[in-house]
Amino acid sequence: MKKSFSGIFFTCLIIGLFGFSLYTLIQNDFAGFFSGSFRLPAAFPTRNGLILIWFFLLLLTAISSISILKNKISINRKKNALIILLMLLGSIYGWNFLLFSLQGNLLGALAINIGEIVLSGLTMFMFWLIHHQAGYLLFPTFIWSLFSLYLSISLVVLN
Repeated sequence: MKKSFSGIFFTCLIIGLFGFSLYTLIQNDFAGFFSGSFRLPAAFPTRNGLILIWFFLLLLTAISSISILKNKISINRKKNALIILLMLLGSIYGWNFLLFSLQGNLLGALAINIGEIVLSGLTMFMFWLIHHQAGYLLFPTFIWSLFSLYLSISLVVLN
């Protein structure tokens, strides 16, 4: 029980720190997305909308991770699924970092976004194999990855 609790706490701590760093990136907006430095596509969310979207997606990620950690399967399958989840979180952070940091590297964000789609599909599938509901909880993240591909392509075309 103690080992399971520490894993859950560590996972929630990682996802919370990740969410805080995303919040800081979006709030600072060094590239000037929300101040008019870039032409944004019509469907680009507002600053608060983007923060709300990430909060919701990270909450679903935390819930699905907890259900994976509570599942009685081999530790290796749990580790593999959570490592792929960490890779997905890294690609999500990379997309946001490239968009909202200094100059807004649009082509780099587009390239990372393609990897993010693959990782979100793989993560959703791995979680689904372990616990079906955990996989279903990651479906909005996969949909967001597809929508962010549209945003990335639109940003490259418009700017």
